[in-house]
Amino acid sequence: PILVAGGEKREPLSILRIIERAMDNGASGVCIGRNVFQYEEPEKIIKAIIGIVKRGIKLERAIEILRGERNEP
Repeated sequence: PILVAGGEKREPLSILRIIERAMDNGASGVCIGRNVFQYEEPEKIIKAIIGIVKRGIKLERAIEILRGERNEP
């Protein structure tokens, strides 16, 4: 399995874009630390990441989750 590390602190949209691209290109999952724990609402970014990794949702839908417009996954 290929896991992608989160790396340096990034804007939430940037990290979600990286995760989506990684999953689209065959990654098995992600290991994200500071980009979750240092986010103002970690539960929202966790839900968005889970949506991309486990459910295969697209970036636009993940952004809606991040903004609280959807209560998924």
